Amino acid sequence: MEFFIVFGALMGISNPAVQMAYGINPLPVYWAYIISAVVFLVLYTFKAVGLSTMAKKRGMDKKVWAAFVPFASTWLIGELAGPVRIGKGKFAYFGLLTMLAEILLVVFYALYYIPMAYAISQGLYVINTYEKYIVVDYLIGNWNKVMNVAYIAENIVRILYLVICVFLYMGFFRAYAPMSYIWLDILCLLFPVVGILAFAFRNRKPVDYDKFVQARMEQMRRAQQYGPYGPYGPYGQNPNVPPENGQYRQPPYGGQGGAPSGNAPDPFGEFSSQPSDPFGDFSGHDSAGKDDDKKDGQDGSSS
Repeated sequence: MEFFIVFGALMGISNPAVQMAYGINPLPVYWAYIISAVVFLVLYTFKAVGLSTMAKKRGMDKKVWAAFVPFASTWLIGELAGPVRIGKGKFAYFGLLTMLAEILLVVFYALYYIPMAYAISQGLYVINTYEKYIVVDYLIGNWNKVMNVAYIAENIVRILYLVICVFLYMGFFRAYAPMSYIWLDILCLLFPVVGILAFAFRNRKPVDYDKFVQARMEQMRRAQQYGPYGPYGPYGQNPNVPPENGQYRQPPYGGQGGAPSGNAPDPFGEFSSQPSDPFGDFSGHDSAGKDDDKKDGQDGSSS
């Protein structure tokens, strides 16, 4: 899929009408093939490494192979995303539906762009000018009809593909980047960067989005109820609790108000390893891993 997205864009500047319209030499067709192949290999390498690592961490050892196979990797994204919540219900199989739509879209891309590339490379075309429009007519017989049908079908299937991708990427990024899933979803619809993001998030622990939202709501409720100083006020006294023996109760965790210290219960603690920045763990280590490394370093130095 990534190959034809890039190839289709490059064919726009390989069109012979470019020279007549803008006075620049069009990009040779063979360069369009080479650049598209290189970009595809780079993007797919990131995608394969990222998805295979995610699958291994989720215990999906029997599905790791799909990360390295075109089209099957899209199905694997759906498996990692799990059922996607839409309204009050959850729907599965978005990975499979997206994979099927992707296969159809690639077929129509190929039926449209490959005959065009062949005609341009072989000089089988004529350039006609109609008033202010420049039109390239390809001299490839019945393939012109195939290209016309493929162009119409490609536009229809592309709309269907994008709609399904909205829900597929929504489920995927809700699990691996719940704080930023909306704009990441939009980014992947506009550009073929899902493989790069999968590589960036490969070491993250997936979360249950429903529990994540509940924890966030509980955190916000507590903040609204007690204000910025917590339940014990700015000086360690709770004005809502009457004094005992003429003295206000002191906070159970020590200190002057503020957030509890020590082992105070945190409703958001289960998700504390999830950074709000979607690129916060490019290093490949979570906070717990860093603490363990630091501890090991101290033990080694002491020995």
